[in-house]
Amino acid sequence: MQGAPQPTGGADLPHAVRFLRGLMLAIGGIQGIIGLAMVTNSVDIATAIWGERPDRLFEKSHENSGLVVFFGVLMLVMAAWAIATSLRFGDRHPGLLASTRAYGWALLAVVLFLGLFISALGLVFLIPAILLVVRSRKPEFQSWFDRRPH
Repeated sequence: MQGAPQPTGGADLPHAVRFLRGLMLAIGGIQGIIGLAMVTNSVDIATAIWGERPDRLFEKSHENSGLVVFFGVLMLVMAAWAIATSLRFGDRHPGLLASTRAYGWALLAVVLFLGLFISALGLVFLIPAILLVVRSRKPEFQSWFDRRPH
């Protein structure tokens, strides 16, 4: 179709857009792995965080495993959001800019909340979350999604 924007590969993306695309793909991949591990090993993770109950010597504690599963599913959903958004950067749709910013803020909120329970996990995602929020405000990034020449 003539006049319709053509999707582009990663080769002609500006540096700021390529950087955020790569960052979101990396974060999404790591979140997917961690989310899958949280869902499949929820009882062991809950036991490691909150400890065993002394009255159950040979049983693992299941009380908090549902909370671990919830956060594991949340990580999987956020991973899918990051990957789906970043793979569409070549379309230059303005909604992707809003999605990138919203993902950055959502990631920052989840990181700060999870940092209360699992400080190492919070530290892993803190800097990338801040980079997503700050770098998505760069004029070069904004002009790409406004379809202005870069």
